[in-house]
Amino acid sequence: MPLTGKVRIDNFIFLTPDKSKLLSVCFCCHCCCMMTSFKHIPGQHLDHVMPRLEGLEVTVTENCLGCGTCVETCGFDAITIEGGHALHNAQCRGCGRCERTCPNDAVRIKVTNPTATEDAKRPIESYLRI
Repeated sequence: MPLTGKVRIDNFIFLTPDKSKLLSVCFCCHCCCMMTSFKHIPGQHLDHVMPRLEGLEVTVTENCLGCGTCVETCGFDAITIEGGHALHNAQCRGCGRCERTCPNDAVRIKVTNPTATEDAKRPIESYLRI
């Protein structure tokens, strides 16, 4: 799932003016994810800096064996194993790392908001000259 956020260095990299608005689109790759540095911001405040896509649902199915692979791959420290089952907390941004790496195919991420694509594009378009 692509995430959107604001990283000031983007203004320097992409030579855009800093309007204190959304700019970054991130796929939370292990190779370069700067956004995971935000993991230290409490979830309720993180929503203002790096909001989850509206209507994004993260579900852990009965296939979860509590192996901890998802815990190891989560860049936001948003997953714990409780009672032998993975549990996502408010730090979860729904990036999909856990879904991609779960050896038991136990994590499901879906978007229930029918206008999610348009909602995500709107802040990005504010930077474009159309």
